[in-house]
Amino acid sequence: MIGTTSTANISTDEEVLEAIAYMNEHAAKIGRTTPPHVILSSTYAIKQGFSAQEALDTYAHFKELGAVGSGASIDAQSRAEWIDLALQFGEQVISKVD
Repeated sequence: MIGTTSTANISTDEEVLEAIAYMNEHAAKIGRTTPPHVILSSTYAIKQGFSAQEALDTYAHFKELGAVGSGASIDAQSRAEWIDLALQFGEQVISKVD
């Protein structure tokens, strides 16, 4: 393959805000009255001993920046551990996110 493209790594609040502003400007420029929703990925790692409050604070912060959704990953050593962590996260975090 001669050339490839990749998604830009956006890792700071300023970069998130700049990307959202650019997207909104472009949407308006092409006549889109409602800009696309911003959904972030890999913003929280769920692992043994994770802090539900830290996760909630992280998601609240990204919501303040303009994101409507945000992903998480689960770091587990077995299927059973993965399921247990997913259940904990659902009960302690997802059930409390509005």
